[in-house]
Amino acid sequence: NDGIDGFLVPLKVEEFADKIELLLDDKGLRKRMGHNARKNAEKFSAETCGSKMEKLYEDTINRYNTRS
Repeated sequence: NDGIDGFLVPLKVEEFADKIELLLDDKGLRKRMGHNARKNAEKFSAETCGSKMEKLYEDTINRYNTRS
């Protein structure tokens, strides 16, 4: 999420450096982006993904069993 939990920049030193400077100069922005990035990363934790995968397997097995 560009500008929400990080920055998307082209592979150009000047643009990358500008975003780094922006973060260095704005403590509030760093905190907001850091918080948002951590919150977003929780969606991809091993526990969350494992639970979703387990439910998918259970639903698939149940669907197969009701067909038979």
